[in-house]
Amino acid sequence: MLDYIRSIGQVVKNSEGESDRVGLFQKMDSETSESCDGIIDVNINDTADAHGNYVSVSATRAFTREVSKEGLFYVKSRTYIGAMLRQNQYQSDKNKEANKEAKKNEDVGVEPAKKRKREPKPSSNVSKCLQFLDLSMDRLDEVNSKLDAKIAEKVAENPKYNYVILFTRNGKKPFEIDSCRKKFIELYKRNILHATDTPGYCHLCNRLVNSRFESCGLGCYTNDKSVYYKTYGSEADRSLPFGVCDDCLADLLYGERFALQYLTVWWGGLKGEKVIFLPHQFNDDIKLTFETNLIGDTESNKGFLARIQTNEADVLGCIGTGDYAMDVIFISAPAGRSEWKIQCVIENVSTSRFAKIAKLQKIYQTRGGETSDGREIKIRNLQLKTIIYYLVGNFAEKKGFPAYEDIFATNEARYYLDVILHGVEINRREFFVHVMSIFWRYYARDKERECIMTIHRIYNFLVDCGCLQHGWNMPLYIGGENMVAPYLTIDELFERNPERFSSDFRKAWFLLGNVYGSIRRDMKSARSDRGGDYATKLVENAFITDRKFNMKDFNEIARVCWEYSCAHNTEHYIKTRLANAIDLIGTGSDVEGISPDEIALYFVWGQTQYIGKEKENEDTGDADENPDNNTTDEENSDKNDE
Repeated sequence: MLDYIRSIGQVVKNSEGESDRVGLFQKMDSETSESCDGIIDVNINDTADAHGNYVSVSATRAFTREVSKEGLFYVKSRTYIGAMLRQNQYQSDKNKEANKEAKKNEDVGVEPAKKRKREPKPSSNVSKCLQFLDLSMDRLDEVNSKLDAKIAEKVAENPKYNYVILFTRNGKKPFEIDSCRKKFIELYKRNILHATDTPGYCHLCNRLVNSRFESCGLGCYTNDKSVYYKTYGSEADRSLPFGVCDDCLADLLYGERFALQYLTVWWGGLKGEKVIFLPHQFNDDIKLTFETNLIGDTESNKGFLARIQTNEADVLGCIGTGDYAMDVIFISAPAGRSEWKIQCVIENVSTSRFAKIAKLQKIYQTRGGETSDGREIKIRNLQLKTIIYYLVGNFAEKKGFPAYEDIFATNEARYYLDVILHGVEINRREFFVHVMSIFWRYYARDKERECIMTIHRIYNFLVDCGCLQHGWNMPLYIGGENMVAPYLTIDELFERNPERFSSDFRKAWFLLGNVYGSIRRDMKSARSDRGGDYATKLVENAFITDRKFNMKDFNEIARVCWEYSCAHNTEHYIKTRLANAIDLIGTGSDVEGISPDEIALYFVWGQTQYIGKEKENEDTGDADENPDNNTTDEENSDKNDE
């Protein structure tokens, strides 16, 4: 992974030129990135003013994240560099002083133990800032007294006031002082990168150099350190667990900056979880592709990947214009942390695979149209998050809508994404168990037709991706236009889809479901006043949801449907299809051994499949094939963007 980051950095550095090392070293997404109420500026002059004061504390100004850069601030764990303090750092000083004073009072009359003389170290975070600015500690008391007064004033106005403190010298910010910039680089190399003067080979470029860095500052990327560990070089060189030269270090930092800005996005999951699309090859053309944003907000400086939430198919299609492989890396990057943790890596995904997936997403889009009340139904491409939501089979909602946005928070969801991106075959029985568990939840809400259409699109998508077998020619409406005509007869449906209806057993369950659906619609229609015990059973959802879909259930459903048809003299085609179903089921044996959940799908497929000439949306009033109450998280995202 480090090699990929380094190759990205080489291209970026060559095309944009060398930039300031301080900017590369500073972690702008570190713990200082949280917003504050204001900035307190503390200036220390080398000479006193007319009143004998060396220190001035100015009125607070509005907070800006650039203050970290101005103060040359960097913090990671216990390592602290710069001349800026956060509120908790300053408060820590006050707590230490209070504890020290309390201990001093307790030790009155106790003879102190002898201690070795050592070089005095800064006793507080404020003194560390003064030392960084090369200021005398004689100014410490004046700084503390005036700073305490200003903070007390602000806290009196607002007890929850949150602040950062920036120290300056002679009116110049640390970033503007050459000696401070040089000191920052030296401290960073020594404390963060662990610079060593031991000659040896760089583990990335294999050049013999006089000095190296035992760390590249990218602990989050170095899960492949073992690849370079003790592989070549002298015995002395192999004593270092990891080492990079100064040039490779620069390349890594340039690569990291580009990756964070253009290759890292939130695609779903919990807060702080992101995805990196990391190309194995990189050149100026690939760089321009990721920097250019032709989707949505073209003025955005984040590149086209930033639109993956609302324009997933278009984004994946843009990735597919290249000819290289990439890794899809899921990371946990909580706000306020300078580094993150790798959760999952999907390796070696061809860009052509992204192109194929994007094409299929548009082929299996929803129909769209207009309902009887004049409401417009948007055409929506099939989303990978929707597919994986059904594959996982864990029904979850957020504010009344499917929790698509949280789907990548689980390893199971990431596994299914890996399967789709590589075209690995899915266990067929497991697929139907999961999708039918989602279906029955929508069935209870009388949204079976919309849900089964989603399942059909997902099923055929996975067949075309190589993850399942035996697809079928389902009616398609690409761009709102009818690309595959609906079926006029059931015989036509069977004949054109021999793989899906490869046995009389499958056809029988489909026909039984079709009869059941026709009778339910007849009973629910406004003109129907038919009743009876068996009629009440047929309308109740529990009559179907509690079934095991074995021969006992087939006979039970067929019997009740037949009694209803005879008692109320239903249309002739209903009795004919029911008779055909009974004939086709025969002995009830299934030579192919399909699972009960797949049998259930054939039944509800027959129940919801429309056979005949295409209906007008205005007549049916159910043009929307989205089971989520005609609103999706995608729509909500659009509203948030606006």
